[in-house]
Order: sequence, then C-alpha cells, then structure tokens
Amino acid sequence: MGLIRKLVINIAIIAGLLYALSFWRTSKDENQYSEPFIDHAAAEAKANALDRQYIHGLISDSHDPNSAFRAAIIHEQVPHAQSKYSAGIVIGRTAEETEKLRWLDNLVDVKPYVYIVDDNTTSELHLDANHGREAAVYFKYIVEFYDNLPDISFFWHGDDIVWHNNMLLGWNSSISINRMDRDNIIASGYAPSRCDAWPGCPYWVRFDPSRAEDRLDPHRLESLFNPTTFAKMFPNVTDFPPFFAGTCCSQFAVSSEAIRTHPKSYYINLLNWVTDPTNDDEESGRVFEYTWPYIFAGRGQFCPSMQECYCKTYNFCIQENKDLNELERWNALRTRREEVQWQLNFAKDALDTRVENSRDRGVSEEDIEKVKGAFQPEIDRLAMRLEGLAQQTWEIREGIIHYWSLPVPPTGW
Repeated sequence: MGLIRKLVINIAIIAGLLYALSFWRTSKDENQYSEPFIDHAAAEAKANALDRQYIHGLISDSHDPNSAFRAAIIHEQVPHAQSKYSAGIVIGRTAEETEKLRWLDNLVDVKPYVYIVDDNTTSELHLDANHGREAAVYFKYIVEFYDNLPDISFFWHGDDIVWHNNMLLGWNSSISINRMDRDNIIASGYAPSRCDAWPGCPYWVRFDPSRAEDRLDPHRLESLFNPTTFAKMFPNVTDFPPFFAGTCCSQFAVSSEAIRTHPKSYYINLLNWVTDPTNDDEESGRVFEYTWPYIFAGRGQFCPSMQECYCKTYNFCIQENKDLNELERWNALRTRREEVQWQLNFAKDALDTRVENSRDRGVSEEDIEKVKGAFQPEIDRLAMRLEGLAQQTWEIREGIIHYWSLPVPPTGW
C-alpha cells in the first residue's frame, strides 16, 4: 500500500510540474503578442520565432520558404525599360528638410519637382503660403507646368519608408515608383499607388449626407462633401457621384493627357480654394484624399481589388488564393479594429457630454455616477473587443512579414 501511495504522489507531482511548464509556455507565447506594435530592435528575432502553424494556418510546410516569387518584388527595382516616357515626381518639403529626400536619387528616369512649403523666398518652386497640405503642392505644380508636363507625373509624400506605401513593396517609395508600370499609367490615365484597401475603400463618404458619420470618425470629413462646399471647388458641376472613395493616401501617378482633360482654370480654382486661409488647413487638404479619382479619372469610386492593383500597377500577380485571402483578412481586421475604435471614442464622447450637461443642470454627483454606470458596460465591451482585434491584427501582420520575408515595418504601421 505504501508503495502505491508513493507512486500516486509522484505521478501527481510530475503532473503538476507538467501543468506548470505548460502554463509558463502558454503565458510566454501570449506575452509575445501582447503589444499592438513590434519592438523594432527585436522584430527579426520575433518573426523568426513565430510558430508557422499558429498564425492561422498562413504558412504550410509544403510551401517553399525560399520561393523567389515572394521576395523578388522587394529587390527587383526596375522590371523593364522605363525611359520611353518622360516622368517627374512632385513632392513638398520644408526648408529645413534638406536631407529628407535623398531617396529621390534611387529613382530611375524621374525628374524631381520639389516644392518648399514654408519659405517663398529661397526656392523657385514654392508655395506662397503653407496651407492645404499636399493638395496645395500638387495643384501648384499642375498650374505652373500645365503646358510643359512630363508624360507621367508621380504625386508623392516626402518619406521613403512609410506606412502609406504597400507592405509587399517593403513600404518603400523608391521601389514603388520604379516598379509602377508606366505603360499602365499611360493607358489608364490615373493609377493610385496603394493596393491595400485599408483605409479609404470601398464606400467611404456619402455626398450630401443625411447623417453625420464623421462624428464616429473625424478623418472621414463627410460633412465637407456637400453641395455648398463642392460648388466652390467645382463651380461648373451640378451632378456628383453618390459616394466618394479611393485608396489611401494621396500618392498616385497621372498621365499628362489625363491632367489636361480639364482646362488650366479648373486647377487654378482648386488651388485657390485649398489655399484659402478661411478654410481649415487639415480639412481643406484632406478632402482631396477621396476626390483624386474624381478629378483625374472622372470616377467617384476607385477601389480596385488588392490582387488587381498589385498585378496591374506593379506587375506582381498574387497567384495563390490562401496568400490573397490572408492579406484581405488582415485588411478587413484593420478596418474592423478602426470601426470599433470609432465606436469606443463615440461612446466616451457621449458619456462626457452627458456628464457635462448633467453638471450644468445641477444634477447630484450620485446621479451622475449612475449615468456613468449606465454607459460603462458598453465602453468596457468595446474596449475589450478593441484589445482582441488589435492582438489578432498584430498576429496576422507578424505572420505576413515572416512569410513574405519583409523588412521591419515603419513606425505606426
């Protein structure tokens, strides 16, 4: 009997140790995904340590991890001769950002048109006033060079590595521009650089809204899409599309022919509107982020699928459905995460407004606490949902980075 008792005790001890070890490993695995953004210093180590099967079945053992198909696009700068078309790139920078645009030297057969946005005395290309964000730079260029445009104009932000760029191009501006198919740009007239659907597509803002969706997300600026504002921007137009949507983030290429579908006066009017100091700087500049397709392609919505965009714009065609599905699921999760964040912000703002109004009416603190108690369960639910989506999104992102052999993403991506 004593022997059996000792055996049972030993088994129990071993089982306890195994359980503790299992719990330690589980906690350790969960902790590595606890932050919404990766630590850049440890990014490569974390990516290499990912459990291939853990990331939602993204990577299968049968898929060749050394496939040149997945990595080639990052390193192959120019897939074919580009010099048969003249090209220029339009960028704004401040007077102090003298080192920021060194990446322009990596571009192939592209002439830079760099506008100084905050000093109108030291550069031939400049804004008269720093107002209207990138839209002011873009329209100033078109107005000044309308009669002498290159075949293709790239309109771009000033950073080389930035989240605005596509992940499968290493978030890299110079690689993106060099890879863009210029035959396609000439044929299409307008080619947005971004293939990721988040944010901006599909139906993003409603023209002349009956409800103010921008309360949930101030970035939508939906209240600006109304007949009064658009009558000033487009005085000769009376019939507008019901929706405006375009892929993020005001980086695109346009042919000279597409630009000249409108007279020079059209762009002068838009330049005057966007630089009008009575208009809010951020809003007047950002409203164009969703109207570039309308201006250059005559379309309220320009939302090609991710697969179509990569294939047509960069000659990089994603062949396997599982690869495409994971990329699209990641984008969908980011969209849902942002929607939940808007809902959470809206709930908090509604609570703050209710509390402030209650205090103005002399409501007791005891009753105000009851108001807070009524709101808190929904706020807690949204906060928990947001945390779960953030972790889920981060996990898929790490898997995509590892699978496609991508570099460390830029901050904020």
